[in-house]
Amino acid sequence: MEESIDWLWEGYLPKGKLTLFYGAGGTGKSDYSFLHLAATITNGGLWPDGYTVQRSWQRTYMEFGRRSSGNY
Repeated sequence: MEESIDWLWEGYLPKGKLTLFYGAGGTGKSDYSFLHLAATITNGGLWPDGYTVQRSWQRTYMEFGRRSSGNY
């Protein structure tokens, strides 16, 4: 049976699921982007494609960091 998915941002951010952002440096995963994500999720607003986000009082946990050197 296929699981139904509720979305925060249709096709990009599922509700209640772990979402990872990964990519090469300089591709738009900056601290500002994560702060914008958190603000949009908690306060409501529009995603870049115009999809509307309703204000949410649910918990939002975001963690981000950078590797200073080395390879994975």
